[in-house]
Amino acid sequence: VATTAVAAAAVYYLLLNRRRKSKGRTRRITVSSLCVYPVKSCCEVEVDRAVVTPLGFEHDRAFQVVDGDGKVCTPRTKGMEKLFHVKPTVARGEGGQSVLRLECPELDEAAEVNLDEEDECRVVTVEAVDGDEVRLRDYGDGVASWLEKATGIKGCRLVAIGGDEYGRG
Repeated sequence: VATTAVAAAAVYYLLLNRRRKSKGRTRRITVSSLCVYPVKSCCEVEVDRAVVTPLGFEHDRAFQVVDGDGKVCTPRTKGMEKLFHVKPTVARGEGGQSVLRLECPELDEAAEVNLDEEDECRVVTVEAVDGDEVRLRDYGDGVASWLEKATGIKGCRLVAIGGDEYGRG
């Protein structure tokens, strides 16, 4: 959220100050790189451009890993550091569907999730960092098993916000 807020503030500043001059010179800001984090607390993905949505950059922190108790996982927690090793990408699959691909240097195989197949998902309630309960989409046992192998986090699940039935309770 902080990275999205900083980036959004920079874009707002650029638009607001596009025509303003400072001592007769135009002030310029250069963005040297732009990164999104499709899965919160996992590896960043550098992008050439980003679509701004009401929730921030498209695909930025759209997904989250939770533990077996439904609590948010973060690599700052002892035993969860390997989340940083998971590299997510979102792309179009061969059939045109949106696909989340997860890779990890320690594993030969990658995990792929068809994001357009909601039938494979179920609604779960998890505890947010602030203690509130949140309804999320769980992407199933296949990707959960892959994440457990990649991170060593027992019982972890891949979840995301989406659709009308999801959100804060």
